[in-house]
Amino acid sequence: MLIYNIIHLCVCVLSTANDEIVEVLLSRQQVLGALRFIRSVGGHGNISARKFLDAARQTADQMLFYTIFRFFEQRNMRLRGNPSFIPGDHCEEHVVYFKQVFGEQALMKQVTV
Repeated sequence: MLIYNIIHLCVCVLSTANDEIVEVLLSRQQVLGALRFIRSVGGHGNISARKFLDAARQTADQMLFYTIFRFFEQRNMRLRGNPSFIPGDHCEEHVVYFKQVFGEQALMKQVTV
């Protein structure tokens, strides 16, 4: 039981440290750096798409926003079999913005077999 508690504590500390690193990178508008970091530690399956999309929009770099948006569409496809954001992602405003800037046809389509 003691070993389990120690491991749990270590995981919690590492998770908190990783979250703080991501927050610092995002606050410095290093959105791709934050995404690369979180991927390197294996946490990209459960990160907040909205947080990254918010940060990408704040840079006013449309291609960066496009890249981050597409990354999360691909992640959604891997996790849920559908590229769309679900209501719980709270990304509706980013989907609207993406459509305005890049057009509806730029959205990733769900592949049907």
